[in-house]
Amino acid sequence: MPSHSLIPTHYWLLLALSPALAIAPATRVLKITAGNAPPSFDYRSLIQASEHFLTSIGSIAAANLGPYTIAGFKAKNCLGNIAILPLFRNAEGAHILRLLAQGEVTHGVIYKGMIYSQFPQLNYTVSQLKIKIKTAFGLKNKVLQPLAFAETGNCQLAKNLAMAQIKQ
Repeated sequence: MPSHSLIPTHYWLLLALSPALAIAPATRVLKITAGNAPPSFDYRSLIQASEHFLTSIGSIAAANLGPYTIAGFKAKNCLGNIAILPLFRNAEGAHILRLLAQGEVTHGVIYKGMIYSQFPQLNYTVSQLKIKIKTAFGLKNKVLQPLAFAETGNCQLAKNLAMAQIKQ
């Protein structure tokens, strides 16, 4: 870009970004109008995989809109609790657990048997791309849902849930 250009630099930037500015809203509209049901998470398999160390204590809808349902569990063999919130495309919603849980609480995200301090966006995006490619070829996929958590106590419930998630 020449510095003596008649068009200011910010207009060049706007011109370069205009395709993205047009495409992004269009893809949102297509997703909204596609008639897809909102995402959901089946806690039954998680409960079955972790029943030797956790007891379910219930669930609550964490927001008026959206798929945000928090499930609570308590440890069977020590003093500890964990709240789980499935994340469906990014860290959106994980902040809800930070607002609800008070005191000495460990927060993080469980994904593919690993514990992350923040949402593993790159890993999740690559996994979603692999799933779409496998689906296009008619191959079966094992889809693991990222789970935000808030844990109290020293029972290492998140670590145990991460291992149970792999066994599902």
